[in-house]
Amino acid sequence: MKIRLMLALALSAFAASAAVSLPGLFGDHALLQRDKTTAIWGQETPGKEVTVSLGGVSAKAKAGSDGWWLVKLDTSALPDGPFDLVVEGTEGKVVSHDVVLGELWLAGGQSNMAFKMKSASYGWIFGAEQYRAEAASRPIRFFRARSSGGNEPVKGMAKGTWYVPDADSITNASAVAYCFVDAVQKKIGGRIGFIDIAVGGSRVWQWLSRETVLSNPALRQEMEEQDAAAKLNTKEGNWRARKRIYRLYNGLFHPLKDLSCRGIVWYQGCNDYELGDAGAEVYAKWFKMQVESWRKDMQKPDLPFYYCQLAGYSRPISSPGAPDGTSAVREGQRRAWRRIPNAEMAVILQTGEAECHGRDKKTVGERLARIALARTYGQKGIVYRAPDFRTLKVEGSDAIVTFETFGSPLVAHPIQTEYSIDAKHDGSKNPKRKIEQRSTAASQLEGFEIRDADGTWHWADAEITGPSTVRVHAAGVTKPMVVRYNWGIIAFGNLYSEAGLPASTFYAVKPLVVGISESFPEEQKGKSSKIQVNTDYAEALSRAGHLPVVIPRYGSDEQFDAIVSRLDALVMTGGEDFDPALYGAKRSPKLGGVNAPRDDFDLRLLAAARRRRLPVLGICRGCQLLNIGFGGTLWQDLPSEFPGKDIQHRNVHHPVQIVPGSRLALAIGTTNTVVNSYHHQAAQKVAPGFRVTATAPDGVIEAIESEQYPAVGLQFHPEKLFCGEDRPLFTRLFENLFYLLGK
Repeated sequence: MKIRLMLALALSAFAASAAVSLPGLFGDHALLQRDKTTAIWGQETPGKEVTVSLGGVSAKAKAGSDGWWLVKLDTSALPDGPFDLVVEGTEGKVVSHDVVLGELWLAGGQSNMAFKMKSASYGWIFGAEQYRAEAASRPIRFFRARSSGGNEPVKGMAKGTWYVPDADSITNASAVAYCFVDAVQKKIGGRIGFIDIAVGGSRVWQWLSRETVLSNPALRQEMEEQDAAAKLNTKEGNWRARKRIYRLYNGLFHPLKDLSCRGIVWYQGCNDYELGDAGAEVYAKWFKMQVESWRKDMQKPDLPFYYCQLAGYSRPISSPGAPDGTSAVREGQRRAWRRIPNAEMAVILQTGEAECHGRDKKTVGERLARIALARTYGQKGIVYRAPDFRTLKVEGSDAIVTFETFGSPLVAHPIQTEYSIDAKHDGSKNPKRKIEQRSTAASQLEGFEIRDADGTWHWADAEITGPSTVRVHAAGVTKPMVVRYNWGIIAFGNLYSEAGLPASTFYAVKPLVVGISESFPEEQKGKSSKIQVNTDYAEALSRAGHLPVVIPRYGSDEQFDAIVSRLDALVMTGGEDFDPALYGAKRSPKLGGVNAPRDDFDLRLLAAARRRRLPVLGICRGCQLLNIGFGGTLWQDLPSEFPGKDIQHRNVHHPVQIVPGSRLALAIGTTNTVVNSYHHQAAQKVAPGFRVTATAPDGVIEAIESEQYPAVGLQFHPEKLFCGEDRPLFTRLFENLFYLLGK
């Protein structure tokens, strides 16, 4: 067996023969990125100088107070090598042999990226015979990093192994990364390699820096809970410590923040299914934070970041509308792709098997290679983007879905009838599981579901009606409001592009035009040059797929009537206290600031909505507006008036109990949750025709809804829970606005 490799062990102290040292990343057989600024780093006595040479190019550096130094060599004009990398210090030198230059990629994520070409449990990947036969002749090298992470940022990347593959040592390669660089190299030539930092079971938050975590309220709270649990020295506490936020960033990415590389390929997200069926927006936000922070750390704002949307595994969902956290991650990955510059996503759902580590890594690697060849290496004529959802329009009982097809029209592949159910074998057997078709026999397309305005989900039929459009419909559905495609931990939709790329999973809501009442503060109750509203209202509606429109305070009743006639719903926003004269009460000494022009504006706008029976969502002050507007009263100051004083309701979070079957419970899918609280007033006598649908533990009313009119009032701020605190439940509240308001 021919294996050429160097085992690079951690060098916590300087080498015995000399103070100067190199991390294993720059050891024998290393492949470095050819660049004008190829970074190399190591250790030396603090304050001492080193000279680094490679292929006749050299540079000097002085070790800092921590003993680390870094140089950048201009290797752009050098041939591939091999070379000796020589580092000379004050008391000796270190030489790494057989160092070459080429294209270097960083590969990371979790177990499906860490998955080797051959494993004890699964055997060889599909198509391994060709890779093994060619391995010894391929100009490929790879480094497999070894680290369990760290509670503090690590320097150096000392642990790991550089491999020059042959038919046997190729078993140690990340299968996805190897198939990727192999496909790229066959098109561009030269040498190529990758550094594998993938860790099985990792969640997106483990790849974030502590600084990034602290910038996000939800992540900061999780970090604090993990830190507290870790101090308990219990089984659960020790487990949470190993899964700690930022730990993998510290141990595996931070040591590489100065790395010279062409780009990053990524496959992660399986364990983030725990975010739940509504977790798409949260995952999209956190993943975008990861990409942006890594680029910032590497000082490469446009560094290519090419990633895999999750493959399928296990069994399909059993009923239409069934929740699935893995699908939500896929949808989050799709949304993130739309928001991150110079990032691309490979759609690979159909490469999965019943077990979560499918063996078709060749297709995965080749789809990533399509992206790199087109985007990074400028090769023409390659279709590298899968069909992606763009718009949903309702025409009668049909939903018309438009896709962006990137120059390759939509086609229907044959509907799949079975799939592999056992990945843990040597390939001599390949048992199959039959797939139950959910659409009718007349349907051209499989994989679509549709939700009616009454909240019921249905398996749907669908047909391609143009190069980029699909008509979706189902028996019994009269008002389609939501369409989703390939939703399930595994799914078998057959919508593809002509280029052979499968359409992405998506979840699409019929967009509603939603008015947002202006929330001008008391000090601007006179004329102002600004029209104001908290951006969280608009962001929450927009991210849920709706079309927010701010309604200014200026206008006659007739103009307000004209405005609301063009809306699908109205959100009445938060703000100051109401004048108690509006509900026949005397002013309390504890009453806060009153804004009479705002009171007048809100009441006139609500009256216009009532004349049109326009659905209304009232938030905080808006909830109080609904109550007094329909004939109820308010507690003017909870701390001094309300009989139960168990909870302070200003700038806190507290649990709420939601009435089962209420619109709020149906919209968010639970009867117990935690909400924020920024008020000192609340509904006292509930307006005629309204009922209480949520309360705090001390009895304060947290939600009301009308039994005759499409109106819901929430005393808390769901838009902040959605946008600022990354609470998936409240993603669904805004996505299900039509259901919440009975639209």
